[in-house]
Amino acid sequence: MKKHYIIIFSTLCVFVQTHVFAQFNCNNNRYQLPIFSNVSVTNGITFGQNLSNTNAIVTLRMDIYQPQGDTATRRPVVILAFGGSFISGSRTSPDVVHICNQLARRGYVAVSIDYRTGISFGAPNQLPDRFKEAVWRAMQDGRAAIRFFRKDAQTSNLYKIDPNYIFIGGVSAGGIGACHVGYINKSSEFPGGIDTLTYGNFEGNSGNPGYSSRPKGVINLCGAIGDLSYLSDNQQTPIVSVHGNQDPTVPYKTNVYSFGGIAISTLNGSYVIDSTAAAYGIPSTLKTFKGQGHVPFVNSPATNLYMDTTVQTIVQFLAQQINCTSTGIEGDKNLKDKVEWLKIYPNPAQNFIRLDWESKANETIKKISVYDI
Repeated sequence: MKKHYIIIFSTLCVFVQTHVFAQFNCNNNRYQLPIFSNVSVTNGITFGQNLSNTNAIVTLRMDIYQPQGDTATRRPVVILAFGGSFISGSRTSPDVVHICNQLARRGYVAVSIDYRTGISFGAPNQLPDRFKEAVWRAMQDGRAAIRFFRKDAQTSNLYKIDPNYIFIGGVSAGGIGACHVGYINKSSEFPGGIDTLTYGNFEGNSGNPGYSSRPKGVINLCGAIGDLSYLSDNQQTPIVSVHGNQDPTVPYKTNVYSFGGIAISTLNGSYVIDSTAAAYGIPSTLKTFKGQGHVPFVNSPATNLYMDTTVQTIVQFLAQQINCTSTGIEGDKNLKDKVEWLKIYPNPAQNFIRLDWESKANETIKKISVYDI
């Protein structure tokens, strides 16, 4: 087998999916390119409340990012949760704010949410259960945010969203919470059990009861899941994951998560989520930042390659889920039979586009044509 690559310096937008019927109006590359110049942000919208780890009432709020001047009346919505080890963090975290702005510029309704943080640190042997409870609370609050938009769609329709296309995601701890929103379907699945009389069942009591909390897809940014068996009965919820393969905090594969030197729980990171999803036939995309640690897109400017690639990975995943992809690469008639894999990135491109592929044994690619939109 031979590996090849081409770098083309230009301003291109390349698509590698076949034509499919679009669920949304994808004209002018909406949902793929940042066609809106400005974003309108509505801050501090209350979507629920619940008790904290200290039994204090916590009001849950969200910031909603919408493309300014948009006339569409039915839009997909992406809900994102910040990172912070379930101890701290804010919905104004710069990484989440940047991603929300980029999605809104592409036509999505993007949302940064609160979830209950805080862990009651007791005896060391109590810490594993305290962290499990924190994940449970985050999962409940994420579900309440999904229900908020389904309720709005069926009542005031203020945010003009399509209730069938609500995606949940997050960074680090927020990604862990989102994975559990996407793949836990009953309270008994959670390892070790939770006092559901105290904390409520997996749906939770954080607000907006009576509406489905099931997401259309999951966006896992350096997060993980507690038990891979959750993926076995999830009704095929698609997932996209971004992760550094040298992550010392949230494991890229399977490892024990520790806090302060105390083993908390075994976590299954993006690599094994992706492979397990594939085994169950769940649509899954994994972008690995080789040689990188935890959330490499956070500690760099917004123009950094890791953030740009993270945004584009999310955008490509979402475009596939809402059927807003189109064909823009041509090759040999039987190209798919001649290559082991083909990658085109970054997509869309600003200064250059790179094509990488590995041809199968004794195969030669005679022609690949790349053209702008």
